[in-house]
Amino acid sequence: MSPRLSLPPLPKTQALTSSTFKIPPLDGSLSVPELYDWHYCHQTEHPVFVFPGENDQQTIIRWPELVRAIHTGARIVRGLMKPAGNSSVVAIFTTSETFTYFTMIAATFRAGFVPFLISHRNSAEALAFLFAETHIGHVLVDRGTELQEVLRGALRLMQQTYPRAKIPPYSEVPLFEELFRNEDSFRLLPPYRPDMDTLAMILHSSGSTAYPKAIRWTHMQMLQLGFVPCYANVPWHRNDANRVDGTSFVLVLDGPLTDVPAQASMGIVITAAAPKSPGIPPTPNNVIASAQATSTDIIFCVPMYIETWSHDPRTVDFLSNIDGLLFCGALLNKDIGDMMTQKGVSIFNLYGCAEAGIISPIIPRDSGLDWEYFTVSNQMGWKLIPNGLGQNRLAIVPTPYHTPLVVNGTVDGKDATFTDDLFIAHPTKRGYFKLFGRIDDQIEHATGEITNPVPIENLLNQDPHIRASVIFGRGQFNLGVTVDPTQSFDPHDAKQLAEFRDAIW
Repeated sequence: MSPRLSLPPLPKTQALTSSTFKIPPLDGSLSVPELYDWHYCHQTEHPVFVFPGENDQQTIIRWPELVRAIHTGARIVRGLMKPAGNSSVVAIFTTSETFTYFTMIAATFRAGFVPFLISHRNSAEALAFLFAETHIGHVLVDRGTELQEVLRGALRLMQQTYPRAKIPPYSEVPLFEELFRNEDSFRLLPPYRPDMDTLAMILHSSGSTAYPKAIRWTHMQMLQLGFVPCYANVPWHRNDANRVDGTSFVLVLDGPLTDVPAQASMGIVITAAAPKSPGIPPTPNNVIASAQATSTDIIFCVPMYIETWSHDPRTVDFLSNIDGLLFCGALLNKDIGDMMTQKGVSIFNLYGCAEAGIISPIIPRDSGLDWEYFTVSNQMGWKLIPNGLGQNRLAIVPTPYHTPLVVNGTVDGKDATFTDDLFIAHPTKRGYFKLFGRIDDQIEHATGEITNPVPIENLLNQDPHIRASVIFGRGQFNLGVTVDPTQSFDPHDAKQLAEFRDAIW
């Protein structure tokens, strides 16, 4: 086992006035699983989960309850993995509600195994590929849902396509009440001290252009993820803790993964709808309802949620009185972002990628009408690489506080992660950028001119007659567009086709 690290001191920006949360050792002497055990002994009153209860009351889960649930889940995982042989990877393929999902991630850590978080949007073919590549020992899947059918299809494909791969067994994800049991005879598991350079977690890329790629995190990189709140430009803790809605964050940036170390390092309180089985998929309506019922201070979401909320004056009024909305995963319509900002809603662009993690500060300073722009966190080193066309590619280089997950180039002789996105610099604010588009999205015409299709597609997709659109034309003189209508019609009917074309163009 490698010796424990001694990292330079982190910025003291969080939990400065909290009476219930004490920041644990973050010098590399403890791994993330060990931080949870540390909190069991040191944080008895600090909340970790809040969800709506009966009669308009809030249900609060505190640190001792969570750690007991983690150890209960860890015992379950250890039992399931006994037949797994040399495999240490547990795939979690579920739409479980926020709290059970979070607890089972931490439980898999604490059991000494590697959780692999797999999006429920993956096809059976993608699952089979990922399972074979990562040598899965066991799969945790939703109870009696369509995901089990997808999983069974994936296991059949593994037998056909990857005959040398071991077919993993699967079982259903434990229920919330099976983890949070309040047993009088409860005992902590023996201490677990992983090597900080060993595998801790596996995620996967989006798989937009090919099968998803597994992205591996070490225990050191997981701990570094817990450093992210230290580099916020404003304190998260207004009083004893800021409450962060975790319902919609499950959708983007691997929210549960981000929450696990950040909660342990800085005492973030996660809010969401009350736990139910099967889990209820997040929607703009139920996310805002749970945020209001739990007095949430910060909401993480995808832009579509903000665009939906912008049409309800009462929701806009609520959002104008919380600390902010952090969006990621796509571009937010500028007119809607400007309108919300002018009505007092604080909107922040949270930028990250699977290869490097969270790149912008989670809570930046109030950006006003510059909400489209972000700056790179001081946690990491970086350099802009111009493309000669007015845009820049971002290269992330290691620091003592951040190690990129994927190395795909070098900068000044150092290993680096080059993002697949292009950025435009702010015209007057040095060090601020906004997303222009992905490198592989840019369309080069036969004339050598370059078109960014993303803004055009976003504009078209706002039309109520259009479900989705794709711009094409690489190597051609002109652009074309493929449109998926909201309401189907016979495209061979010249009259109907002309009416639809006139409606959208």
